[in-house]
Amino acid sequence: IQSNLSSCISLPPLLSSSYVLRSMSQCCSVETRVRIWLTYTFLSSFLHFSAAIVFGVQYHLYTISLWAGIGGLYAVTVSFLHFSTLRSLSRVHSSTLPHSDTPPPPLQTTPPLHVLHALLLTGVLGMIFSMGLFFWAISKAISSNESPFDVTSHYILAVWTFLCFKWSACLFHRARHHGNEEDTSRGSDDEHDMSDEEDRVPILGVVEEEEDDESLLGAGEEDEDVEDDRRSVEEHPADVMKSDEEDKKEEEEKEEEEQRDREDP
Repeated sequence: IQSNLSSCISLPPLLSSSYVLRSMSQCCSVETRVRIWLTYTFLSSFLHFSAAIVFGVQYHLYTISLWAGIGGLYAVTVSFLHFSTLRSLSRVHSSTLPHSDTPPPPLQTTPPLHVLHALLLTGVLGMIFSMGLFFWAISKAISSNESPFDVTSHYILAVWTFLCFKWSACLFHRARHHGNEEDTSRGSDDEHDMSDEEDRVPILGVVEEEEDDESLLGAGEEDEDVEDDRRSVEEHPADVMKSDEEDKKEEEEKEEEEQRDREDP
């Protein structure tokens, strides 16, 4: 018996949802998983709307029809979020192709933040109301000794309110996931801008230092010229005096020639 129990315990739990999700994540890519979830949400929304029409038209059970339709709306919204994720994945895949030289055009892959906040609030309200109505329908069916196989029983209402709770929880989860991605992307953009500004500051500092160095070099050259003139005057004062006298004589001769030209035009 102990060996049989140990062999049974060592078997993988094939019927558990965590094992199914883990195995699907290991054998499928992200894009394939998103496509599977998109197909599942589309089929679920079709089932909800079909049930809403049947219960409203055939059996005149408008409460069940209403909650089936609300669950279908939640499923459609979740499928829209999955479709936006698939669009972003296809855009990233097309941008990483080896022959794609030009970047892809800008595309809004996720809804804006205010839309995501509204979806979060809608998901929370759907979970609260559907779960409250679920417990009320269960208690009403038990107190009235209703048959679960009766179409008009409160058990059927409990089933559809529970499905509505499931899709509202899925909507809350997907909207929160997209909101976190939007926040992280904005944070990375802000960090990139800050890093660019930090890179520019040292460049400006280097340019200013180069300008200061050039001005210092120019001032140094002027000081060297003045120093050379002073040294030449100190070493050869007679030559300097002769050059000054010759310059004065040349100026006087030029002035005399100009006066002669004026008197004898």
